[in-house]
Amino acid sequence: MVMYFYIGIIAIYFGAMLYTRRYGEKDKQTVPKLLYPFIGIAAWFYSLIGRMQNAGKRSNLPVRQQSRRQARLKEDMAVLYPDRMQEQKRAYFLKKGAYILAILFAGNVLALCIHIGSLLHTEDMFSRYLQRNGYGEGARTETLSASIQAAEGNIEEEVRVSIQAQEYTESEAYTWIDKAIAMLPKLILGDNESFDYVTEELNLIQKIDDIPVSIEWISGNYRLMDHHGRITASELPEEGTACMLTAKVSCQGYQKECTLYVCLYPKAINYAEQIRQDLYNAVKEAEEQSRSESQMALPQEVNGESVVWSKKKKDNSVMFWTLAMLLAIGIWYAMDKDVHKKVEEREAQMRRDYPELISKLVLFMGAGMTIRGAVHRIAAECENHKGSAVYEEFARICHEMDSGIAEGVAYLNLGKRCKDPHYVRLSMLLSQNLRKGNAGLTQLLEKEAEEAFEERKRNARKYGEEAATKLLLPMFLMLMIVMVVIMVPAFLSFGG
Repeated sequence: MVMYFYIGIIAIYFGAMLYTRRYGEKDKQTVPKLLYPFIGIAAWFYSLIGRMQNAGKRSNLPVRQQSRRQARLKEDMAVLYPDRMQEQKRAYFLKKGAYILAILFAGNVLALCIHIGSLLHTEDMFSRYLQRNGYGEGARTETLSASIQAAEGNIEEEVRVSIQAQEYTESEAYTWIDKAIAMLPKLILGDNESFDYVTEELNLIQKIDDIPVSIEWISGNYRLMDHHGRITASELPEEGTACMLTAKVSCQGYQKECTLYVCLYPKAINYAEQIRQDLYNAVKEAEEQSRSESQMALPQEVNGESVVWSKKKKDNSVMFWTLAMLLAIGIWYAMDKDVHKKVEEREAQMRRDYPELISKLVLFMGAGMTIRGAVHRIAAECENHKGSAVYEEFARICHEMDSGIAEGVAYLNLGKRCKDPHYVRLSMLLSQNLRKGNAGLTQLLEKEAEEAFEERKRNARKYGEEAATKLLLPMFLMLMIVMVVIMVPAFLSFGG
């Protein structure tokens, strides 16, 4: 049944290719040659959708609202192809449709091949035998289909079979165990020369490469050595002491025990290590003997060697170096932030000074000055307003005009430098009214001045509200202090 479904879809594909072969001829150059059979189907679908939309518009049916993604795609297409949007939109959708149709067709063909392969595989390989996994590879589960020819008719049944990995016979398992036991003495010795003289920990392994066994160790005396091979005794006699180790070697449920005897000796130390150990012992003994005294006498010699004591000072250089690095990085970013803050303060100051600037322009031009003369008159006050960005900008305009830059260009440069909407608008007014003279410009500037003063009032109210909000925390702290000053004496008087 599944096979017929896949074959039916492929038949539909080929029928559609034959039916739509005359569609999309002019769009084939937009896709690779492998997609030529599918471009016709995509073009037919595109034209069908277009006809349905046109029919809906003519019949006054409600049009489905575009999704956000579709609206954004339409905007992007309009930006990329403003002159040939419809043509590029058609090519885009046909290309996308051809790719989708080709992927679905390839997936259907691949699914059909896999289905046919599964049928052949089931009949040829699973007719009588199931292959097990190799030794130690674990179990797996197979799903089989059984067909029974009964007198009442053919019976189909699906059976799930759990197949364990191949196992060793008893003789094979003990062969592996004996081989592992024979290798153990060499593998666990570690850095020791022999089991008769053990001073370092043993390498009590639990597995051996390429041999399917597991090993469990049991120590005969855990005060001397644990099951990991570590020597746990703090002190060992010079003549050595014996310890028994038992290894349980298992393979597939079969097990053998192997017993090993080791002789543990204290670890040999060199002269320097002996001196260090004796020094620690001498210091410990001196501390214990002088606990009833106000001072502790340090040992002056160890094993006949003189000892010179000095109090080691704590080295904080790395900490201070790290703090210096962090401080340098902090200053690096703080300076950048400070520059940005200065820019913001400059912009805020220019916004505050804008109403005053407009008022002066209206005053000078109302007195009969030209635009150039009014600008020069304001720039001349730069000395009296040192640090004011507005007067510095007007002085810069005068320098530009004196250096040969056209007057209109100099005014436009003011808006480009400031980037504030008010100054951009002012620069446009001054530049556009150069040819007209002062007629009409004064009225525009008066209107601009009124709007600027209104905005200044709104900003003042806004800053006042922000200041009041910032004062809430100090006021709350002061309230807490007042409450403490009042409440504490009251509680103290009750307690008295």
